[in-house]
Amino acid sequence: MGIDKPDVRFVIHIDLPDSLEEYFQEAGRAGRDKRPAHAILLYNDGDKLSSQKRLIVNFPEPDMIRQIYRALGNFFQIPLGSAKDQVFDFNIAKFASRYKLSILTIYSSLKILQLEGYLEVTEEIFNPSKIKFLAARDELYRFQIENVDFDTFIKLLLRTYTGVFTDFITIYEDSLALKAKVKTEVIIDYLKKLNSMGIIRYLPQKKTPVVIFTEERLDVKNLRISKENYKDRKDRYTKRINEVIRYATEKEHCRSVLLLEYFGEKNARRCGHCDVCMRNEELDLSKYEYDLAVEEIKGLLSEQSLTLEMLVDSLSLPENKGIRVIRWLLDNNRLVLEKDQTLKWRRA
Repeated sequence: MGIDKPDVRFVIHIDLPDSLEEYFQEAGRAGRDKRPAHAILLYNDGDKLSSQKRLIVNFPEPDMIRQIYRALGNFFQIPLGSAKDQVFDFNIAKFASRYKLSILTIYSSLKILQLEGYLEVTEEIFNPSKIKFLAARDELYRFQIENVDFDTFIKLLLRTYTGVFTDFITIYEDSLALKAKVKTEVIIDYLKKLNSMGIIRYLPQKKTPVVIFTEERLDVKNLRISKENYKDRKDRYTKRINEVIRYATEKEHCRSVLLLEYFGEKNARRCGHCDVCMRNEELDLSKYEYDLAVEEIKGLLSEQSLTLEMLVDSLSLPENKGIRVIRWLLDNNRLVLEKDQTLKWRRA
């Protein structure tokens, strides 16, 4: 996020960030003028699956990394034992198309191979061209009707990439050229024309990416992928993602406390403003009363089911407060009401 204004009132995450460090930094852009501001994280159950897919993309299996290394050598027609310190122009879209590989998987594999010291890739390969549609959908539709020559190309962009109306999206001119069965120069020309007409903002990649073999090409059976550059990094990434999911799905503890404790602050106090705190305030309970009630209920129902009357009678809270906590836990799917009208704690 390149935003550095004091009066940002909202920071809204529509996707889960990769870490709480990233979320904390980006959410902190809001309210720098000390006035009320809001950080909103949108989450549903599908985001957990998306995060798991992101993990697979960022850390391809070692066999896939070896497959890409072998394909790279074949792509450049490098004999085994040669090519040390040689530089090769790299058309990643052509490479992906020839070997039926995902471009993102290629990127991640090259990063790991670079960490291992087998090759280097220029930064340009990780910063491809980007576009964003400036015209709103209705305006774009009218443009397509009035400019038939651009209609097919615009449809190609919209079919190939999503999110182009809300953010800058990475594109690959070579890949579009292969789909359209035209030369890459034709795609670039269309993009430049749409940019000059104010329909899109086109940020072209400035240089041709290159791959440098820092070691001679090896047989893949001799390719070492170390624990520190693969498993340890993957474990740390997995832990960070799980912490983000835990934060997003939390229903009982103040979100500010969760963040501060994650960063090592002890005895953090409830903020009173997050959605969890506001729900607790609706119960007319102090943090101590609420936490005590939840722990009591969880302990009582973890091993057995109880009727509402039995559960309320077992709590140290007054009856009216105990009932409010139980109702809240039911509404938030922490308790299960069985067919025989007994309650039990919902296991994660």
